Amino acid sequence: MSVQAITWALDQECKTATDKAVLMVVANYVGPDGTTFVGQETIARQACCSIKTVERALAIFESAGWIVRERRHRRDGSRTSDLIISIGPNHPEKRAQDQTDNVSDRQAPNRQPVQTKQTTSPNLPDCVSGLTSFEPLEEPLGEPSPPKRADANARRGSRIAPDWTPSPECNAFAAREGLTPEETARAAAEFRDYWSARPGRDAAKLDWPATWRNRVRQIADRKRPAGAAGGAKTGGHRPQPVSMAGLLAERRRQAPIPPDVPGEGRILRAV
Repeated sequence: MSVQAITWALDQECKTATDKAVLMVVANYVGPDGTTFVGQETIARQACCSIKTVERALAIFESAGWIVRERRHRRDGSRTSDLIISIGPNHPEKRAQDQTDNVSDRQAPNRQPVQTKQTTSPNLPDCVSGLTSFEPLEEPLGEPSPPKRADANARRGSRIAPDWTPSPECNAFAAREGLTPEETARAAAEFRDYWSARPGRDAAKLDWPATWRNRVRQIADRKRPAGAAGGAKTGGHRPQPVSMAGLLAERRRQAPIPPDVPGEGRILRAV
């Protein structure tokens, strides 16, 4: 990038803003020797215009005496980007000191940067006479965010393995719930086949040992007698239905007989 070329391009008067943008892009690629090999596709992309607009603008610049274009060909005879020579500004280097171009036999411009101020941060580009380069930063400014795909997969769970078998801890839990080794083996086979054949997202679980323990509890509850199943809540006694006649008879039996009423007959007052 030639600072002289950019400073000179800023002072030129163009008919349209698009022509000005094309001129600034070309000046940004001009080296200290006043030449550049930038292609028209690159100019059009950075100036936000079409290639036809770039061709028209370069023809205007050439007719105004601002640039000179020289056609270039590859060694196989095909066309490549033109050599653009900036005529307007004075450049510090001479073309006689240029290096050899590896695309054609023409001398290539020297692209050594001219640095006038050292920046304090290694993540920021060097400042050249108050202008900064438009090249992307090589290092990120902040710490990269950790990948979240593994956490998302963990929250979704996984399907049961085709060769799943209960672990020793799972077998011990089944034994504590009252299952025999034969019942545990049969329950494990049914558990594996059921979840292997179940389709959809419901077949993915976060904790398969916990799912197995829930299944063991269901089997153990079915094995317990009816009184034992209700004993945890009612003390082993199933509550019996109570009728109004039975309630009145019980109240009549427990109520004391008034001393002023002869015999055992009495009127039960409503409470």
